Amino acid sequence: MSNLNDDFSYDKFKGKNNILEKLIFHKIYKKFNDNYKTDINVGSYCNQIKGELSYPYEDEELILHFCNIVYSILANVKKLQNDLYDYITKDDNIYCISLKYWLYEKIGNNDPKVSNIDKLFQSWKNKLENKIDVKLPVSCELYELDWNDMNKLRKIYAFALIYYSNLDTFKTNHHIECEFFDYLGKGLKEYYESLIECSNGNKSHEFCKELNEFQKIYKLDDIYWKNSTLNTGYIYDSDSTDDCPLVIESLQNPLLLNIIILKN
Repeated sequence: MSNLNDDFSYDKFKGKNNILEKLIFHKIYKKFNDNYKTDINVGSYCNQIKGELSYPYEDEELILHFCNIVYSILANVKKLQNDLYDYITKDDNIYCISLKYWLYEKIGNNDPKVSNIDKLFQSWKNKLENKIDVKLPVSCELYELDWNDMNKLRKIYAFALIYYSNLDTFKTNHHIECEFFDYLGKGLKEYYESLIECSNGNKSHEFCKELNEFQKIYKLDDIYWKNSTLNTGYIYDSDSTDDCPLVIESLQNPLLLNIIILKN
């Protein structure tokens, strides 16, 4: 049976697929999710801010974890730490997109009742930048989004960070379950549909600003893709690695992907 559950978890994905351990995003996510969760070196900064600002959704653990991550990124910019730039990548854009993906995943999976992501996260980021007197060299604004828009961007970011940035890896490895390809393929579909909605003025200004910033970085417009939308006749086994709904047909220029989208 096909599994169209959109509660994607990178932890679950990497737990089943060791090939991900070599990916740049995997190394960043591990730092964000595990290493930076409780960092006593950051505590003084984040605790100072804690007394000045409120918690979103009364989730102190999430906001302090977020604060730890932002501090560690900024500390690498200011050369107070070197565990990111010296050992993973110097690309500031990927840290920004990875931070947003991590945050949207946490909000989406931890509390589905949350209706929006508001300016509180951006306020914490601004306060921290002022505390240590440094900013990211790239724009990394946290916009006000409702849950649906946040979920759309989460899918788009997952496609770009995990799949599109590592096409050679996915082309040569055929032992990944179809349920993950289903989710990643939806990210590309969401990207193109969102571009159309933004150009027609049918999406919020904040969402379209974030999508535009992402578009300038990843330029997914260069992908040629065949989108087959089926009512019946195609059912994939979520645990199978054969006949999956996202397939790389060619890595040559132009890149060609085949995506099968099931109508609900």
